[in-house]
Amino acid sequence: MNRPLLIGIILGTIATIPIVQTVASRLTGTEISDQAKLFIVQINGQEWMSKGKGTGTIIEQNGKNYQVLTNWHVVSESEKPNDYTVKTIDGNTHSVTDIQRLDGVDLAIIAFSSRNSYSVAKLGDSGNLTEGQKIHFA
Repeated sequence: MNRPLLIGIILGTIATIPIVQTVASRLTGTEISDQAKLFIVQINGQEWMSKGKGTGTIIEQNGKNYQVLTNWHVVSESEKPNDYTVKTIDGNTHSVTDIQRLDGVDLAIIAFSSRNSYSVAKLGDSGNLTEGQKIHFA
């Protein structure tokens, strides 16, 4: 075989491998959405509340205790944790056991307990972003 042709084939093959691997490791929007649903929860307040409905993201697990990041306006109508429930991906409803407001922002951390195991969102590193890069957040 012609040596320059052989070198071209080898280099072309090597150059193609990283491209294929990069494309294969990326997720589609639907796949990202499906994964996010595993750690997104629905938050419901009592029926008498004018607000008290929203979503949150499971951000931490410690044994059977979970912490959920949500907006403060979702849980601001009552400071009683028992006035709220969390509905997880499996359809189970859990009582909120604690509400903590984060000062200066429209955020709160609520807690619930469950013997079931739920996915926890992983925090990304915004320092690794590049201009024009697509991002997904929950």
